[in-house]
Amino acid sequence: MKKEFQLGALRHKKPLSLIDDNPSNDRDVDRFFLIMALMFNDIKGLVFFDNWLHEYREPQKEEISGHAGEWHGIKLQRIKLLAAILSEFLNVLEEYKNIINTDPINRYEQQLSRQDKSIWDLFLEVTKIHPTKLSDERIEVFKKMLIQIRANVTFHYYGAGKPLANGFRDHFYKKFVNQPAYYSAQGTNFYKTRYYYADAAIQSYLESCMTMAGEADKVLETITDLTVKASKVINGLMEQYLKEKLQV
Repeated sequence: MKKEFQLGALRHKKPLSLIDDNPSNDRDVDRFFLIMALMFNDIKGLVFFDNWLHEYREPQKEEISGHAGEWHGIKLQRIKLLAAILSEFLNVLEEYKNIINTDPINRYEQQLSRQDKSIWDLFLEVTKIHPTKLSDERIEVFKKMLIQIRANVTFHYYGAGKPLANGFRDHFYKKFVNQPAYYSAQGTNFYKTRYYYADAAIQSYLESCMTMAGEADKVLETITDLTVKASKVINGLMEQYLKEKLQV
């Protein structure tokens, strides 16, 4: 028997209380929370993605095998998507900054837990919606790194040729000289095919981007941590927002 997802009780709201049927009556706050709801769902999908990946054996360090290549390649895809979603989250905050310091969001954020409120304040400082003591230079470098990952190798492939080629050169001609460019294929079998050399190129490119903002491993931890924290804050704000919406 196949497993079923276990979720909370099924609830509902009147659609008209979330988004008006007339586009001219749209409210920025409703559009904002519709985006937040989608973003939460996408982050949750990546968590399931990661949980699924860890049902497979984690390769040993320096292991060269088809299994290791597939495992690490999928892990890289998750990293790309986390960085891209975090970049988009900051962009949305900046896009809707005109409503951030106004009612009802002020009321919603006051209902957040102390920990979530501090995280929310941090995001508002990073986007400069609130005054910050953080270094402007470090903030801009971090945001630039996220934008490069998002634009060059996550959502856009048409501009990825140059950065990927640079990553390829960095991997095969600097870091791992004389290493073959591996791939797996069995005819045109989808499940038995992977082009590991492309994963190697993207890994080197991601590492070069992250190094802009510090040590690559620590930057990766920061990206993961901030994305998870963003989902918590989104969930807390969504809870308050939906409390005010009409039942069917």
